[in-house]
Amino acid sequence: GPYVYRLYQTREILEKDGDVIVYKMHEHFEFDADLSYPNQEDDLVTIINVPFHAVIQVAESLFP
Repeated sequence: GPYVYRLYQTREILEKDGDVIVYKMHEHFEFDADLSYPNQEDDLVTIINVPFHAVIQVAESLFP
């Protein structure tokens, strides 16, 4: 994709009891500038709310 992040995961073991292990998952993301080039992590991205605009279009067609 245009923006690449590397995912690092570690497991912190909280309990061991026979065959049962209880752990907590830790996740850490790092931006990969080389694979994302020319995009930068601080780029402004606008995402359109498609359901909202669909409702507005229907409302405008019903109530002109």
